[in-house]
Amino acid sequence: MALSSNQRARMNGEFDSLPYWKSLTIPALMIYGREDVLTPVEESVRRLAEAERANARSDFTIQVFEGSGHGLLEPGSNSIRKGARYDLCVS
Repeated sequence: MALSSNQRARMNGEFDSLPYWKSLTIPALMIYGREDVLTPVEESVRRLAEAERANARSDFTIQVFEGSGHGLLEPGSNSIRKGARYDLCVS
């Protein structure tokens, strides 16, 4: 069950990361699990695209893992997805 915007705001306060993403000038890797109920993946990807358009120096790589949630676990296991581990180590 996904959290509503109001539930997320209560958990995280009113923090808005968009101004920070818009000012970022170093490469950044964002990894999401498609089934994440804590972080709204589609909204996050949309906002990151907005930040990229606002900053010509931005360099974002966005990776979304199907079948994984917030913890990026391999479906049916307690291990972090191999692809996520590789991305975190190589990037």
